[in-house]
Amino acid sequence: MDEPQIFEVLLESILEDSWVYQKVLAQGVVQGGQQQLRQMLVRRMQKRFPTLVLLAEEQAVLLEDVEILNKVINAINDAETLEEARDILEGCRPH
Repeated sequence: MDEPQIFEVLLESILEDSWVYQKVLAQGVVQGGQQQLRQMLVRRMQKRFPTLVLLAEEQAVLLEDVEILNKVINAINDAETLEEARDILEGCRPH
């Protein structure tokens, strides 16, 4: 290994151990999870209640809590009518 490569390996090692790096990494994982759940919600609406897709997209962008996103998706899975699905989406607006 030449000097620049050694420096790069050492720098990566130091960064990976830092709390800042860990926090940034964790934030990326959370945001990635949120985005996947938002997409899942919209896909579920496209399949079950296509007329509510626009509302689902609007709500999905506003929802940041992964637990709430999961609850909304589960509730939509259990919804039997269009009105029930609309009520679920409208009821999950952040306060």
